Amino acid sequence: MKKIAKALDVPFKVLEDMLLESRLEALGIKEPELLSLFKDIPSLPEKDKRAIINAYLKVKEKRMKKKKT
Repeated sequence: MKKIAKALDVPFKVLEDMLLESRLEALGIKEPELLSLFKDIPSLPEKDKRAIINAYLKVKEKRMKKKKT
C-alpha cells in the first residue's frame, strides 16, 4: 500500500484512512463518530476494533427490528 500511495503522490495515512472508511461503510457503518474513532486510534488492536464493530452492528440490527414492530 505504501508503494501505491507513493505512486499516487498521496500520503500513506490519507490512503489508509480512505481504505478504512470504505471498509466500514461496506459494513453499513457511516456514523462520523465511529469513523473518527478508528482513524484517531490507529493502534487499537484488531480484536478490539472487531468487538466495537460487532457490538455496533448488533445494536443497529436490534433498532431496525424495533422499527419494524
